Amino acid sequence: MATAFYVSPTGSDSNAGTLNAPFRTFARAQQAMQNSSTKTTYIRAGDYSPSGSANTPYGSGVLNLGSSDSNETWSYYPPDGYGSAHISGGGSITTFMAINGATGVTVNGLDISNFTAIGILVTNGSSNASIINNTIHDMPQFGIALDDSGSAVNNVQVSNNYLYNLGSNGISIYSVHGNGNYNNTISNNIVINAASTIIGGSNPYSDASSIYAQDLNSTASTGNTITNNFLGESHGVSIYLDDGASNYTVTGNVLAPTTTAFGMVQIHGGNNDVFSGNIEDVSTYMPDGFLFYQQSENPKGARAMTGNVWQDNILVGTIASGGGSGYVGSLSPPHPMTIRNNDYWNYGTGGNLVSTGSGGAGSDTNPTYKNPQITDSSYDIAAGSPVFGSPVNFPGIAGGWGPPTGGSPPPPPPPSPPPPPPPPSATSLYEFYFVYNDGGYYYGYLADDGTYGYHTGETITTSNTYGGYYYIYANVGTTTLPVGTVQTNYYYDKTSGQVYIPYYDSLGQTDGSSGLGSEFDYTVGAKGSQSYGGGGAYEAMQGGTSPPPPPSPPPPPPPSATNLYRFYFVYNDGSYYYGYLADNGTYGYHSGETITTSNTYGGYYYIYDSVGTTTLPAGTVQTNYYYDKTSGQVYIPYYDGLGQTDGSLGLGSEFDYTVGAKGSQSYGGGGADEAKQGGTSPPPPPPATNLYRFYFVYNDGSYYYGYLADNGTYGYHAGETITTSNTYGGYYYIYDSVGTTTLPAGTVQTNYYYDKTSGQVYIPYYDGLGQTDGSSGLGSEFDYTVGANGYQSYGGGGAYEATQGTLGTQTVGNSPPTLDLALMGQYAAAGFATTPDPGGGSLVTHAAPQSPSGTPILLANPQH
Repeated sequence: MATAFYVSPTGSDSNAGTLNAPFRTFARAQQAMQNSSTKTTYIRAGDYSPSGSANTPYGSGVLNLGSSDSNETWSYYPPDGYGSAHISGGGSITTFMAINGATGVTVNGLDISNFTAIGILVTNGSSNASIINNTIHDMPQFGIALDDSGSAVNNVQVSNNYLYNLGSNGISIYSVHGNGNYNNTISNNIVINAASTIIGGSNPYSDASSIYAQDLNSTASTGNTITNNFLGESHGVSIYLDDGASNYTVTGNVLAPTTTAFGMVQIHGGNNDVFSGNIEDVSTYMPDGFLFYQQSENPKGARAMTGNVWQDNILVGTIASGGGSGYVGSLSPPHPMTIRNNDYWNYGTGGNLVSTGSGGAGSDTNPTYKNPQITDSSYDIAAGSPVFGSPVNFPGIAGGWGPPTGGSPPPPPPPSPPPPPPPPSATSLYEFYFVYNDGGYYYGYLADDGTYGYHTGETITTSNTYGGYYYIYANVGTTTLPVGTVQTNYYYDKTSGQVYIPYYDSLGQTDGSSGLGSEFDYTVGAKGSQSYGGGGAYEAMQGGTSPPPPPSPPPPPPPSATNLYRFYFVYNDGSYYYGYLADNGTYGYHSGETITTSNTYGGYYYIYDSVGTTTLPAGTVQTNYYYDKTSGQVYIPYYDGLGQTDGSLGLGSEFDYTVGAKGSQSYGGGGADEAKQGGTSPPPPPPATNLYRFYFVYNDGSYYYGYLADNGTYGYHAGETITTSNTYGGYYYIYDSVGTTTLPAGTVQTNYYYDKTSGQVYIPYYDGLGQTDGSSGLGSEFDYTVGANGYQSYGGGGAYEATQGTLGTQTVGNSPPTLDLALMGQYAAAGFATTPDPGGGSLVTHAAPQSPSGTPILLANPQH
C-alpha cells in the first residue's frame, strides 16, 4: 500500500502515524502531511467524534484545508471498506471539512453525519478536488457545496456519493460573489430526502433541492455538468438552476417522485441550460409541471433566457385525472425554452400527459406518446422500447450510482457462509525457447501447475555437453496436459542454417514428461536422424561436426507438418466470407498473403494468420461466416452448419450456400459465385470483436496477465500502454491481438497473478471457476488470490492489490463473494439489489435505491 499516515479511534497523537501506531486526531494527520512529502491519510474503521477546533467559513469545523494542504488525500482504509470510518459532528460542530484555497484534494469513502451546517465545503479558489464515494447523512442543512467566495472554484468532481436526510440542499454550486464556478462535474450520486426541514409548513416554497445551482453574477459560469444522478423523495425541487444559473448540461439523470409543491425541475432566469436524456417521474401529481420556468430578478442583471433546451427526455406519471400541467412559466420569461422530441406516458387513467406549456414556458414541438417500457423500480428500460428510436433516441441510463460497495446505512449483514474449498490449482501452458552456446535453438511449450515453479520471464542456464539457456517468454493460458509435459515444435540448426520440424512433433507426440531437461527429439536431414534436447545434453547438427549418433535404428523421416491458416475473401461489391484452410507446403500458402481473382464477381483472398498444425488433409477449405452486402445480413454457411468442409483443393475450391429471403444462394470459388439475399443498399456489417492479451504492472513490481475483448467501442490496440493513478498505481500494456472472439466487447479476464510481496504466482479465484472478472473494459477487472493472508483482492488497474507476503493486509473476510464484483461493485450502493439470472449467472441492474426508511423508491405502478 502506498506510503501514508493513519488515523484510528484507538490511536494517539504521540504515535508516528503508521499503520501499527496511528494518530488519534485528524488535526495531527493534517499537521504531519503539511510537514512531509507524504500526502495521504487513511482513516481506519470506527466511530469518530472530533473536536471543532478549526476555523472554517461556516464556523467551528474539524478540518480547514488551505494552500499548504494541496494534493492531500483523506480516504477510508481500503481493507476496512467504504463508509467504515463514521465521523459525527454530534449536532454541535458546523463543518467536517472546508477545502479553503487548496488544490488537488481528494476525500474518498468516508461516512459523515450530524454537522450543523455542512459536510464538505469547497471554496476560495480551490480546484481539482475529488469528493468521491462518501456517505453524508442526517445533516440539518447542507451535504456538499461549492462556493465562489474569495475566488472561482474550478474542475471539482463530486461523484458516487450517497446523501440522505438533508435539511436543505444535497449538492450545491453557489456563485454569488462575482467570481463564478467553472467546469465542475456532479455525477453518479444518490440524493434521497433532501430539503426535509427547510420546505414545508408555513414555508412551502423555499429555495432548496436535491441538486442546487445559483449564479448571481454579471458574467455567467460555464462548463458545469450534472449527469447520471439518482434523485428521489426531495421535499423541494429535484434540480434547481436558480438566479441566472447558466450553461449547465444536465443529462442521464433519474428524477424519482418528490413531495414538492414546485415542478421537479426549475430554471430561474438562466441561459443555455440543456436538459437531455433524463427520466422524470412525477408520480400522481404535478402542480407546477415537469418544468417551472421563471424570469429572475438578478441584481447583477437579468439574463435573456436564450438557448435553453429540453429534449430527448422520458416523462412518466401515474395521474388519475387530467394529464398534469405540462410546462409552467412565471414572471414573463423573455424567451421560451426549446422543447422537442420528448416521450410522455401516463401509467394512470388520466389520459396522455400534457406536453404543452403556459406562461411563456414553451411547448413540445414534436412529442411522442409511447410506453417507454420501464420495467422496474430502478428505471431500467426494456431493450425493445420505442424511446430508443427516433425522434427521442434515448441514450439510456448508465446507473452505477453511489459508492462502489455499500451505502449507509447498510442493510443487516447476512450470516457468514463457511469458506469455500480453495480452487484447484490450474495447469498453465508456457512457451519457451532453448539457445545453445553455438547459436542453435529450439522452441516449445511446457505445462506446470506450480510443481516445477516455472514462471514467465524465467531464465535457466545449463552446463550440459553443448550448454546454453532456457527462457520462458509467455503464459498462454491453462491446459489439460499433464504437469511436466514438454513439447518442442521448431528447431534451428546453426551448423546447417536450416529449420527442422521435430520428428515426434510431426507425429503429434510430446517429447518430455518431467519438465525442462526431459525433452528429447530428432531432426531428419543431410546427416540422417540427429537427436537434440535435454537442455544442451544433445544437439542435432546436420551441417558441421556431429554429436554422438542416436540409438539404432534411427526413426523414419517425419512427414511435412500441415499448417492451419485463417483467411477471408472480399468481393468487389463489399460482401465477404471468412474461413480456414490446410496446407503442408503443397500450395505454398503463408500468413500475410493476398491473392486477387478475376472471376465473375471478383475480389481477393487475404490469409491473415496461422493458428498451428492440423490433421486435416492439405488443401481442405472451410468457410464459417458469410456477410452479404446486398441484405446487410450475416449468414452461417449451409455446409458449415452440417459440420462439413466445403473445399478440398485449396483456395478457389470452396463452395457453399446461404439460406435466406431468396432461398439457397451459392457462393465461393474466389468470386465465381456470390450469394445475394437482398437489395443493393444494406447497412454496414457489425465490427468484429478482437481478443487482446495484456498485462498490468503495479508500481511495486507485482503484475497480472489477462485478455480483453473490444470491437472498437473502447479503442484498444496492440502495443498500447495505459498508465493509471489509482491507489497502488501502475500501467497496462496490450501486447498482442490473438484474433476475433464471440465474447461481449468490454469483457476482461485475468488468468495469472504474480505477487511481489510473497514472490509467488497465483491462479485467480474467478479464473479457476471459469468466470470472467470484468465487463466494462480495462479497470473493471476484479478478482482474488488465495494464499497465506487469505483472500486478497486485486484489479481495477491498481485500485486493489493482492499482497500475500509481509505487506499483506487486504484480507476481505472468510470467503470471496459468489457474484462477479467487477459488475456488482458498480451497483451495490444503498442496499442495491441483484436478481438471479435464469441462465445461472447474476443479472445486475441499476437496482432500486433505498429511502432512509429502508424501502425501495418505486416507480408509481411500473409496467412490465
